[in-house]
Amino acid sequence: LAGWTSDHAAARASVESAKPTDQGTDLSEALRQVQTEIIERAEPDKEVLVVSDMQAAGWADYRGDWAMPRSVSLSFADVGGDAKPPANVGIVQVSVPHSSVLGSAQDTISARVQNFTAQVQTARVALELQGKEAAARSIPLPAGSSQVVSFPHSFRNPGEVAGRFILDAKDDYAPDNQAFFVVAVQPKIRVVVVNGSPSGDPTMDGGYYLVRAFSPSKESIFEAKAALPDDWRADDLDGVGAVVLSDVSGLSAQALKGLKAFVHRGC
Repeated sequence: LAGWTSDHAAARASVESAKPTDQGTDLSEALRQVQTEIIERAEPDKEVLVVSDMQAAGWADYRGDWAMPRSVSLSFADVGGDAKPPANVGIVQVSVPHSSVLGSAQDTISARVQNFTAQVQTARVALELQGKEAAARSIPLPAGSSQVVSFPHSFRNPGEVAGRFILDAKDDYAPDNQAFFVVAVQPKIRVVVVNGSPSGDPTMDGGYYLVRAFSPSKESIFEAKAALPDDWRADDLDGVGAVVLSDVSGLSAQALKGLKAFVHRGC
């Protein structure tokens, strides 16, 4: 707060102006930094006083890779007290797809809600996408229990979709009553199947089955089409995600040139 100072008034003013927040503390890293700095100090007597509520989360990142020198006196002032934590119902976990593809099957967007109180609670969980409520559900939560609330959703437009869960419950702690996320929605993946052995009999046509395997229904994330080696120039593969060669024994020089450029630039 004030750096190294022998001005007691300035140090006291810094401490008294400190405000509690809902942010976590890494006590291990804080003490490691103090150890690095205090060991270089000229004062013969060195003492570190840690003022903390002593929550275990403050030590979660300590790996035992350093220790305070014996020459430094280390003591603690526990200010956690015996006060009960605030009544709280909160969102403790969110499960969303990092990305989705237009036209694919419905994605599942979920949030786990935890009741930290000793009473039965009824909570309303709402799913908001692009600033508008897309779905909502009210759930009963027995004391000390948690429940996953899931919403199926099909994304209709490409781009980054910003969303959040909003929890409405009777509690005294608001910061964990909402959770934010972003889903990157991609257009369908275009696939070109170059069919080197087309046949009038589909059972003898490997390319036919490949196209059907990529796009068995409208909900597939792929959009596949077939091309013949002699007719396929591969001059323009913009927007194509993959090229599959099925039973192809050879390609024209122009097609090879286009395919080489496609591979080198990536998809």
